[in-house]
Amino acid sequence: MECIGRWMELFGKSIYNGRPYITYTDNKDFILRDVNDEKTYYIFKFELGKKPTDDNVTVSFNDEKISHFPDFDAGKIEKITWMDNGEELQFEQENSLLKVFCTGFIYGISYCVRVAEVKLK
Repeated sequence: MECIGRWMELFGKSIYNGRPYITYTDNKDFILRDVNDEKTYYIFKFELGKKPTDDNVTVSFNDEKISHFPDFDAGKIEKITWMDNGEELQFEQENSLLKVFCTGFIYGISYCVRVAEVKLK
């Protein structure tokens, strides 16, 4: 329960304000729209690895994954950031195809699901 509480401290806004947004990926990832802000969406990212670190400390695996959302037509994106540390993510948007280059967790931190906030222009 403590772990769930810590996760909710970081990502709770996406759960409380999130509503379904219909788009599909080639994996478990999904998007919710913010019910209170039409320019905010949330990407839920599963199965991230670690960021590259000192090889003596951890083995890097799956350190960056690309999420493809072929039906994202909500509008032009200004920025995408991880909600847990504010790191801005690289992305490509062409017509309704959105590709997000998701960075992995730093050593010692891992959540089952990581959430990024999407801000539209």
